[in-house]
Amino acid sequence: MSDFTKKPLYKLIDKPIIEYVIDELRRSIVDEICIVKSPDIKMDYENITYYTQPHSLGSADALRYVPIKNDIALVLPSDIPLLNHRIINEGLKHHLKKKNDITVLTARLINPQGYGRIKHHPLRIVEQLDLKKRDKKNNEINTGIYIMNDRIFSYLDKIKLNKRKNEYYLTDILKVLPKKYKRGIFEVKDGDLIKGVNTLKELNEAYTILVNKINSFHLDNKIYLENPIIGIDVKIKEGTKLYGHCRIIGKTTIGKNVTIIDSTIEDSIIGDNAIIGPYAHIKNNSIIKENTIIGNFVEIKDSKIEKDCKIKHLSYVGNTQIASNVNIGAGVVICNYDGIKKSQSYIDSYSFIGSNSTIISPVNIGFNSYIGAGSVVNKDVSNNMFYLRRAEEITKINNHKVEKKSNT
Repeated sequence: MSDFTKKPLYKLIDKPIIEYVIDELRRSIVDEICIVKSPDIKMDYENITYYTQPHSLGSADALRYVPIKNDIALVLPSDIPLLNHRIINEGLKHHLKKKNDITVLTARLINPQGYGRIKHHPLRIVEQLDLKKRDKKNNEINTGIYIMNDRIFSYLDKIKLNKRKNEYYLTDILKVLPKKYKRGIFEVKDGDLIKGVNTLKELNEAYTILVNKINSFHLDNKIYLENPIIGIDVKIKEGTKLYGHCRIIGKTTIGKNVTIIDSTIEDSIIGDNAIIGPYAHIKNNSIIKENTIIGNFVEIKDSKIEKDCKIKHLSYVGNTQIASNVNIGAGVVICNYDGIKKSQSYIDSYSFIGSNSTIISPVNIGFNSYIGAGSVVNKDVSNNMFYLRRAEEITKINNHKVEKKSNT
């Protein structure tokens, strides 16, 4: 990755890598979340305590900035987006049950290249660069996740600087701990769940695993899928069908028996029996109610569309509320932005907006109103009115001479 220091902020599907870790920690039995970061990384996640590591001197140095007293600490990297909260809970319970002072979470990988290896009797971690030839066949790896009692932190200052990397390795804590402290491991059975992301190739591998996991979940819940990308926070009810290359991301909720074709939906709500697409784009907390049709090349942004509406062709609807049973013709554009601020419009029930009309917000279009095709609407239209406004027709002789071009 071109900017290694900002690795936790690289996006995986629809949110930064670190958010996956934070979300799983919030679901776990952990009481408090702390993040040690470099000064140039900006984060503002709620209910998290931040500590700054002034210089990038390794994971052991980072922990020196975290005050731990009379507690157990779960230490983990920010680049393991596939981590599951159940692993965290099981590891913590194992640590307590075994009465360990430090527990290292391990896993066995088919290809352990790039990971430190676990050695036993005594328990220790050998970094990839320090492996001897006979040790490279060892596939039990250090996941980078540790559970440590508070008294272990007092030995961080005894870890020596690794001159080759100019870092203090947390893996060396096992070397400096006196023998009286009990050490143990907790093996994670599914190695995919603890895979780190250090390169774009590994980011792509994590992406493939996550997409397959999410899609498998929805298939098991009676959702028909072809080749979609679905965010981990998306909720879809049974009977829905996603055809083609759909992208459904963010805090999106899809109702029952919805049909979506080759479309993108972000942070929005789609009601039961709606039909979306092909090539529609719905975003910015839009709400599409039941039985509404949003057709091809239609964009809906920060708008609420009530039930039984039809917006079927080549239209843009922004910052608008549309009541039930409204028909929006082909090529209608709602102009919601004047270059300085965005304005709201409202279209009441049973209205018909003719093709190629332009609605300049803010306006209110009344109940059962009819806007003639090609109209420009920049003022309110009352209930049960027919509105037609076009530029004056101009027809005259075209005096422009067409120059004939030679074929040679």
